[in-house]
Amino acid sequence: METMPSSSENSGGTRRRGRGMSLASSGLVTALLLAVVLAVLGVVWKAHMRGKIHKMTTPEILPETTLAARPGGQDVVRMIRSEHAEGMAPQFSSALLLPGAGMAVLQANLNVPGRGQIPVLVGTDEASLPGQIDPLTFAPRPGLQDSPISVRVQVPNGPNWGTATELVKNRPAQTATSDFLPDGSTSTATFAAAPPAGLDGHVPAPSGIETKIVTTITGRGLDLNISATNRNDTPRAVVIEWQANFAAPQSGLSGMNVLAPETVLPSATAASRALPLGEADLHAVFTGLKYSYLSQGPEMQLRNQADGYTLRLTAMTPSIRSMRMDAAKDGKSVAIVFSTTGSGSAEQSRTVVAPHETLQWRVRVDAPSDAGYRAPTQ
Repeated sequence: METMPSSSENSGGTRRRGRGMSLASSGLVTALLLAVVLAVLGVVWKAHMRGKIHKMTTPEILPETTLAARPGGQDVVRMIRSEHAEGMAPQFSSALLLPGAGMAVLQANLNVPGRGQIPVLVGTDEASLPGQIDPLTFAPRPGLQDSPISVRVQVPNGPNWGTATELVKNRPAQTATSDFLPDGSTSTATFAAAPPAGLDGHVPAPSGIETKIVTTITGRGLDLNISATNRNDTPRAVVIEWQANFAAPQSGLSGMNVLAPETVLPSATAASRALPLGEADLHAVFTGLKYSYLSQGPEMQLRNQADGYTLRLTAMTPSIRSMRMDAAKDGKSVAIVFSTTGSGSAEQSRTVVAPHETLQWRVRVDAPSDAGYRAPTQ
């Protein structure tokens, strides 16, 4: 049985419909919708005027990518120091290393008061590295400029020694790690006694010499520590060298001079050990280096008067027997080599490492404080 709605129900429904119609007819909803539409159109028009519509709807065409700067298939290591208040003396602030190229030092920067950051080594600019790398093997090309490390080994052959084999220079490290220090950073690379196959598939013959290279940059300077451990049951002859290629100022080598290291032979005063650069081609080998308990080791000083700093190069282990220096008259750099080889015959200068022993080699480069230092004028 159907029931008819009561008059009260009808009147209630009529009142509800009436309220809804009154809201719609009042134009409030329409006005709100219109305001929203106009706001959206305004934003879109403004974005169009700024060219954003084109950027959002048109795919961005990136420039042709270049070969990653990864000599030896490994990333460049950036060593930095946190920002320090500028002092009165220059300090090392950063360095770039190439673990894929024998842990060579690509560049080291000195913060010189009054001058800012100055690169002190001759090295290929990082942006130009891809052009100095073989695109297939990632091996460094001969045009790559850096300050390389060399570790060579000889195997006994009866009463004689065999041909020397390079273990580190331009070769990729098996492991490379970096870490921050309270006053700088450090990086460690290892070259295995039995290295794995390289990127070209070639497997180097096992040398039995495990090499570890630790590079540290702190307020004390740039430290390079190399250890070569003989993992064989027979002795090996090892040679460790670092060739540091120091940059000349823009004015040329005439703005620099070198203070030669002290030797055990009777020699002269520091004044007579000062060697001017830029006047003639200069080649010198300093052997019989003088080690004493009163110093960290024999040192050579490279004085850059043009840029207002002095670099002190210290051999901190007696295993370093010689310092060699080469500077062409019109050259743009000074090459200084720290080597375990000495004077005399090859037998006398050869360093023999017994089975399971380690040969230690360490050099420090710092910028000593000079009470008479004055920042050069711009």
